[in-house]
Amino acid sequence: MSVPAIPERVRRILWFVAIWACGVAALGLASLLLKLILA
Repeated sequence: MSVPAIPERVRRILWFVAIWACGVAALGLASLLLKLILA
């Protein structure tokens, strides 16, 4: 079974979504830690 090549545009969108999700997760974690520290 040959895997079809992923178009450059789709790859770019996937990268953007992955980086965005990581940023959102990092922000959520940071705010949670701040709440725990300041509480």
